Amino acid sequence: MTRDLSGTGVFVYTSRLPSVGDRLSLIVHVTPQNRVGLMGEVVRVLGKDEARDLDIQPGFAARVTNPSSTYAKLVESGIT
Repeated sequence: MTRDLSGTGVFVYTSRLPSVGDRLSLIVHVTPQNRVGLMGEVVRVLGKDEARDLDIQPGFAARVTNPSSTYAKLVESGIT
């Protein structure tokens, strides 16, 4: 699950936390049939203890390193 999807980054809720600096290939599932792939670099990790203190799920923030036109249209559409 994602939140805060923007033209430059995304936050991904997950218990499988990468390390800051890791480069990842991500797939955003807009609908079961509509998926958008992107590359990102982890810029922040929110561990379970900090997430619990903030009353949200753990996850990580990634900077989008190669936003495609499809990704840009998704962000512009406001579906995020």
